[in-house]
Amino acid sequence: MFRAETIVRLRALTISKAAREEAALSTTDWDTWYESRGRALSRAVLWVVWDPIGVNDVPLAYSEYDRYLAGIAQRLRNGDSAERL
Repeated sequence: MFRAETIVRLRALTISKAAREEAALSTTDWDTWYESRGRALSRAVLWVVWDPIGVNDVPLAYSEYDRYLAGIAQRLRNGDSAERL
């Protein structure tokens, strides 16, 4: 599970399903945004804020949490609750 602070930051950096519908952002547009900016922003939040194993002071370990990105993106795009993240 992610800390609440991490979830808040991820939500602030991404667009949930409800927000996408309200803004009339298509799935393709969301995907384009995520690939161009969202993935890097999410990666930074995981690295700086979440970092449960304390590796963010080791530059070579920057990709340590990348395996979580696809699942997080899917849940955020679907508008899942913080508990689901």
